[in-house]
Amino acid sequence: MRPFVVGGLAKAAARAVTAQAIGAAGTFGLNLALIAVQTKQEYGTFAVGFGFIFLLGGALTAYLGPPLTREWGNASRARFGTYLILACVLGLASTPLVVMASALVFGHAGLALAVCLSAVSFSLRDLSFRAAYAVGSERVLVFANTLGALSLVFACAIFWLYSQSVSPEVALAAYGASQLVSAYIVVLSLRSHLGALGVRCIGPVLRQIHGAGAWMIAASLAYNVRATMHSFLAIPLGGAVAIAEVNAVKLLIQPAILIIAPMSNLAAARLVRAVDARGARKSVIAIFVGMSAFYAAALIAIAFADILPLPAAYASAHLIAPIWALTLIAIGARVACTTAAEAVGASRLILFANLLGLIVAAIAGIALANFGLVGIVVAIFVGEAVNAIALLYWVG
Repeated sequence: MRPFVVGGLAKAAARAVTAQAIGAAGTFGLNLALIAVQTKQEYGTFAVGFGFIFLLGGALTAYLGPPLTREWGNASRARFGTYLILACVLGLASTPLVVMASALVFGHAGLALAVCLSAVSFSLRDLSFRAAYAVGSERVLVFANTLGALSLVFACAIFWLYSQSVSPEVALAAYGASQLVSAYIVVLSLRSHLGALGVRCIGPVLRQIHGAGAWMIAASLAYNVRATMHSFLAIPLGGAVAIAEVNAVKLLIQPAILIIAPMSNLAAARLVRAVDARGARKSVIAIFVGMSAFYAAALIAIAFADILPLPAAYASAHLIAPIWALTLIAIGARVACTTAAEAVGASRLILFANLLGLIVAAIAGIALANFGLVGIVVAIFVGEAVNAIALLYWVG
């Protein structure tokens, strides 16, 4: 094992994975509960809204995140404070735009507002967690995610006791509130690292964010459109009911994806400062692919044993689950390569690879439409694999 892994990544990884596992457990539990108590129509609506949270919130994080990662690794405390405060301000300032976009998509004020607030909260949480990784405060993330998960459970329980139901917009709003709780705890714990807001730093910081972030926001949109493409491709196969079916099975790989996320943030902060950059990149890719493959093997075994934790109404789960498991391995490779490219500022490369994966997934989805939901998931796998291979060719 390389010194980079032992001395830099592996030591902090245990705390990072523990913290994210707690958050992932809350999200996973929420989805399982909604699958049990909601109709397929309602859960399909929730799944689409949840996808738009990642689409919009991920775009905001992509715009701010890469410059912040490099800045946190190298710059002074004063400029660090400027970055984080600007991240919060820009996140909150984007609210009207997100509301308008959500309203156009959903045509429902409550659902649009829930998606909007949750997207901004998701982005602020991700940015604050990156700050914690950069200053080596992974320990606080366990506490922050614990409070966030508890607030999610508490909010949904209150609404369930009050009305004996949890609507899609209520579930989405509760998720957003839990993200905001986690972000607040982290920022509060890092207040000693923020320093004063340097007014003279604002101009250079904004220019740096715009220069690097413009490419990354396009790359993020290309990726997230592909990541939610299975929902759009499922619409002709049964509308919200088909969306619920394919997303309920994807939920089974979501814990692994949510655990990979903090690992990528942690790896990005270490890669910026790595002495042997090529060796560090290889170590990160090996770790991510290994973790994904281990989880995928377990899921395939469970699917073949026909003991998936889904209601009987989701009849195609045992057919789709193994394909989602293979897709997870491709996702692990793609996240690792994206992290390596992001650490060296190769935002245009990430955009190209994401666009290539999007185009391939769309073509495959159309070509395999006659195979139903199985064909849709195969198309997503092909898109992820092409994305990962393209990135691996350049950064490996």
